[in-house]
Formats: sequence, structure tokens, C-alpha cells
Amino acid sequence: MSLSKRPPLFLASALLFAAPGSSQAILVETEGFNELGGWSLDTATTLAVGSPYLLAHGLGRPVADAVTRLEVGEQGTYRMWVRTRNWVAPWIAGRPEEAPGRFAVSVDGRVAGEAFGSVGEDWQWQDGGLVELGEHSVVRLQDRTGFDGRCDALLFLADREAVPPQGEELRARRWEWLGIEPERVVGPYDLVVIGGGYSGIAAAISAARQSVRVALIQDRRVLGGNGSSEVRVWANGVKLITGAMSISGNGEDGVDVDGFDEAEPDRTVIQGNYIGVEADGVTPLGNGDDGVEAQYGALDTLVGGTEPGAGNVIAYNGDNGVQV
Repeated sequence: MSLSKRPPLFLASALLFAAPGSSQAILVETEGFNELGGWSLDTATTLAVGSPYLLAHGLGRPVADAVTRLEVGEQGTYRMWVRTRNWVAPWIAGRPEEAPGRFAVSVDGRVAGEAFGSVGEDWQWQDGGLVELGEHSVVRLQDRTGFDGRCDALLFLADREAVPPQGEELRARRWEWLGIEPERVVGPYDLVVIGGGYSGIAAAISAARQSVRVALIQDRRVLGGNGSSEVRVWANGVKLITGAMSISGNGEDGVDVDGFDEAEPDRTVIQGNYIGVEADGVTPLGNGDDGVEAQYGALDTLVGGTEPGAGNVIAYNGDNGVQV
């Protein structure tokens, strides 16, 4: 029996479907739970896992239950499967009771398993035994440790002997079993850009401005790659304050590097300038406060250096030459 998962763009509290030629199955994607409780949605490894999943990151304290409600067409006894993994399996082989990411699943108040997330390094279906589903059943994910339990999906099979697919078979059958036809975009195109990160966006826009017919292909719901609102690893770059500039006569600091300011780059380099003096390097023209101030966690700030010309002339300022 082959069953599949809903693609990550579709969110619902539960997805009920019957595969052709097989008995009934109910697939529940955890990212579509009605209430996430203390569980958080992890999307960073969607391509590897096959969909987003829920993560119980409680720093050692069990998080509040995630809860969803099922509308069950055929009430009765089902075998429950839970797609999860033991994220420390390589280090505790043969000792599943030590797995830090253990969690339980309850159905209508009855706990169906206490040790999910304790078996296997790879994502897999863990057997949760037989459960009874009523017309309106309530399912809870119950964190037991607070140490990053992971749950991707629940699968309820009326055929108690059936085993859900793993690995590539699960990935390959996902769209087919859900009856979803992938959208097809037909060209022709002059340029096809694959990847909606910084470089892909720039390439697509630049080509389009030259009247080139462009297709930009992206596998996530937002653009920006690592710098997107989804991943949030922004590329701030390096701010160079160089070139024999006279930074003088200001009422406050000559140069102020603020680590709290998200607009500031990751690194600031201040070299070869005249701070507090005129461009001749001699005539006083001090700033009202510090010559250079690096504050609030501006950790990667370089003032001067060992190379010829890297040194700054910093003098005649109202307070410190360099304040860190």
C-alpha cells in the first residue's frame, strides 16, 4: 500500500483520503494542526523531510500540547503511524530510552504511545498501535522532555496490516495519492533562472529590464534564499570607512557603530582616515564626543591595521579617541 503526504504549500487541520483500490486512510500533517501550543514550525529542512514539521524546543521543559480535531468519515479502529526521528540516534545507539526528543500522542484523551522520537536516525513511520477514531476526534502531541522532539505527520490506516512507504517512494507518490496535478508553465523563455535567492532575483530582474522573457523557478513560498523572511540569515556585508576622509567637526561621535541596528553590516572597517583633524592630518577639528564609538555588541569592528596606510589619525575629540 502506498500513501503520500501533502505538499508543504497546503495547510489543513487534517487531510482525509482513500487511495484507489485500498482501504481508508487519514493523513494529518502536523504543520496544519489547529493549535500549535508550545510546538514551533520548522521549515528549514522542508526539501529533505518532504514537508515542514513541528518541533518541541523547550530548553529542557516540556512544551504545551499541539492539538487538532479530525472529521472522520468512517469511525472505527485504525492503526496509527507517526512520522518522526531520533535526532541523536548516532550517539545513543541501542538506548532509545535516552532519546531526548521523546513525545506521546493522545487520541480523545487516550495516550497511544510514550516513546515516539526514540527510534531511528532517519525520518520514518513509527508504529503507534491501534486507536479508536470517533466522528470528531481530538489528537494531541504531548512533549515529554522539552528537548526538540520532532513530528512530521500522523497516518491512520483502516487496514491494520498495511505499512506506509518510506524514503523516495513516499516522496514520489505524494502528489499522485492526493490527486494534485503540478502546475505546468509553458514557454518559450529566453532565460530560465533556477533559485530565488539574491543572485537569482537579481539575474531575473536584470534580464527582464532588457526585454528578455524570463522564468524564475523557486521551490519555496517566499523569495530571498537564506536572506528571506523564512530563513532570516541576512547578508549585511562589510561597511568600509576608508579613503583618507576627514571625519571631523561633528557635534557627537565622528563614527558610531551600533550593534543593535539591524541596518548595520556584519563587519565595519575604519582605516586611513582623519578623525578629529582636517585632511592635512594636523589642524584640529574635533568631534563633540568620541572619535570612534563601537557599542551594543558591534563585535566585528576593525579600527586601523598593520598594513601601510591602514592607520587612522584620531585626535582632538571631545571624549575618547576610540570608545568600545
